[in-house]
Amino acid sequence: MPRTKRFRNKIDLSIPKLDLHSMKHEDVRMACIRFIESYWGREREIHIVTGFSEKMREIVIEVLEEYQLSYEIGNSYNKGFISTWV
Repeated sequence: MPRTKRFRNKIDLSIPKLDLHSMKHEDVRMACIRFIESYWGREREIHIVTGFSEKMREIVIEVLEEYQLSYEIGNSYNKGFISTWV
């Protein structure tokens, strides 16, 4: 019987993601705004990948709060992203 790999942290490719890795802090705000507005009103979950940068996370949370969006930081396996519904 062939072996299959089991992944504890499956990636859901159907959830739109904005990956902020390697983005300059001064560009993060506008990237988040464009991303949020591109999905606004579709009533779906989106993820913003921040990595573990506190500054990046603070900028993203500030934008989410301006849009009055609730959010959750990561999941039980990965705290390097923020999820919200738009």
